[in-house]
Amino acid sequence: MNAVKTPFEEEKFDAVFSYHSMHDMPNPHKVIKEMFRVCMKGGVVVISDLNARGRREYGHKPDEKFLLV
Repeated sequence: MNAVKTPFEEEKFDAVFSYHSMHDMPNPHKVIKEMFRVCMKGGVVVISDLNARGRREYGHKPDEKFLLV
C-alpha cells in the first residue's frame, strides 16, 4: 500500500504505528503527515525506528535526507 496516500478516511484509527520502516520510506515527512491524518483526534501515533548506530549495524549508509532525532 502507498504509505503517503492510504485509502482510509480521516480519523479512522485510534492508534497508528510505524515499526523500523520509516528509514526506508522515500518521503518520510509525507508518511508521518498521512499517519496523523488517519489517526483520530486524541489518538496515538507511534514511530519506532533505527538510530544511527542501528542503521550502521543493519548495513544502511548515511542518508542526508532523513533526520535522525
